[in-house]
Amino acid sequence: MNKENQIAFFKIIQEKLPKNISLAQIVSELLGFGVNAAYVRIRGAKALDFEETIKLCRHFGVSLNSFIGNTAQNNRILGDYMPLYGNEDDFYFLFLRSLVRKLEYYTAKPGFKITVLSLGDIPSFAMSLFPDAAVFRYFSWCNLFEGTKDAYEKFVDKKLTSEVINDFNSVEKSYRQIPSSEIWSTNTIDTTLRFIGYHYEMGHFGDRNSALLLCDKFMELISTLERWATTGKKGDSGAALKLYLSEIDVGNTFILYKTDEEQECWLKLFTSHGITFTDKIFCEEVENWLSHSLQRATLVSRASSMERYKFFDAQRQKIEALAQRIKKN
Repeated sequence: MNKENQIAFFKIIQEKLPKNISLAQIVSELLGFGVNAAYVRIRGAKALDFEETIKLCRHFGVSLNSFIGNTAQNNRILGDYMPLYGNEDDFYFLFLRSLVRKLEYYTAKPGFKITVLSLGDIPSFAMSLFPDAAVFRYFSWCNLFEGTKDAYEKFVDKKLTSEVINDFNSVEKSYRQIPSSEIWSTNTIDTTLRFIGYHYEMGHFGDRNSALLLCDKFMELISTLERWATTGKKGDSGAALKLYLSEIDVGNTFILYKTDEEQECWLKLFTSHGITFTDKIFCEEVENWLSHSLQRATLVSRASSMERYKFFDAQRQKIEALAQRIKKN
C-alpha cells in the first residue's frame, strides 16, 4: 500500500473498534511486534507487507474493494461472506453477533437509516423481537440441510443461551432506534408458516403446544408491526417506520445500510445468511432500485388505513388457519 491508502485502511479499522480500545495495542498484539512499530504503520511511515494486510483484513472484516480496483465499474466486485461450515460456532449465531456489531457501528454515524426489501421472508430485525421464533428458522435450516435429529424443543434449549438472547435484545434495541423504510408483500410470512406446518406434520416438535406457541409469537409479531405501522413509529419512543406493501413479489431480500458518509448492501442467502457489498457503484444501483420499488409500493404507515387493515387481517387469517390445522391433527 502507498501511504495514503494505508492511513485510510487503518482509519476503517479504527472505526470498527470500540472507543475504549487502543488501535495501536490491538495491531501490535495481532501482528506480533511492539506498540511503537504499530504506530509507525498506522501513520503510514512504514508500509504493511502482504501477509500483515491479509491478517488485518481477516481479523477486522475489512474489504479491500476500494483499494484494489474491483468495482462494479469494471464488472467485478468483492463481497464479504461467512462460510456456513467449518466454524467453531454455529454460523447463525456468528451472523447474529456480526449484526450486533454492525448496528453498533452504524448507529454512531450521522444520518444512519435502513431500507429493507423483504418479500420472500420476515427480516431478521423484526424476528429479533421474538428470539425463540427466530431460532425456529435456524432449527428448520439445520433439520433440512444438516439432518439434525433433535426435536425443536431440545434444539432451542441448547441454542437459545443467555448470550444469544442478549444478542437478540441488542439487535431489537438498535432496530427500534433506527429509522427504516421496509417493503413487505402479502407473501412475506408464508415461507415461515409453511415451515412450521411442515415440521409439525413430520413430527419434529416434541409437543403440539410448541408449534401453537410459535403461531402465537408470529401473531404477536404481526400485531406489533401493525401498531408501529399505524403510528409510523417503532413504539412510543422509537424511530420512524415507513412500511410499504408491494404488489410485485420478486422473492429477494435486500438491506441497504446508509449514513451521510457511507453505505453497505446485504443480500440474503439461505436462512439468514448473506453476502455484504460495500462497492459504491453497486450500492448506488441498489439504492436506486429500492427507491423505484418504494415508489411503486403502497405506503401503509400512517396512511392507507384500509390497505393496512386488509394486509394485517390477511396475515392473521393465515396464522390462525395454520393453528387450527395443527389443533385438528
